[in-house]
Amino acid sequence: MSWYLDLSIRHKLQTIVMVTSAVALLVASVVFTLYDRSTFLTAKTQDLSASAKMVGSNSTAALSFGDAKSASEVLSALQARPHVINACIYNKNGRVFASYSRDAAHSDFKLPPARAQATAIVNQNMVLFQPITLNGKSIGTIFIEADLTDLSARLTRFLEIDFLVLLASLAVA
Repeated sequence: MSWYLDLSIRHKLQTIVMVTSAVALLVASVVFTLYDRSTFLTAKTQDLSASAKMVGSNSTAALSFGDAKSASEVLSALQARPHVINACIYNKNGRVFASYSRDAAHSDFKLPPARAQATAIVNQNMVLFQPITLNGKSIGTIFIEADLTDLSARLTRFLEIDFLVLLASLAVA
């Protein structure tokens, strides 16, 4: 610490300015990153909810008539959503009516019991339960599980950008 005491006032002031600037930039970066994560998760929840509503409304006839094959075909439309891992339609008694799995390796996935409308993050995946209604009555529930690899990729890009901005700002300061 004695080396710091030997520095000139000019160098001490420069050090104080650099440390203060670095801390301010780090705090701003953390706040922006956390805000982006929050808004991304909100948007992903809304997107999955919209997908669940579409699949649910397209499967009301299949549920009403007990046509599991048609319900499976409706669920297979989720192939267009690359982050959807598993999905399931439960009948009004909470029994699995039809299921979808992105990979054959996940086909033995143990589906969770049907729940009321809920969204949660479980084991790095987002899970969503949403009721399927027909004429105001609940006739089943849809479950969708999506991975969050896009979130981790986004976080990595944000950290890279934060680091570059920090270096550039300190170089300018």
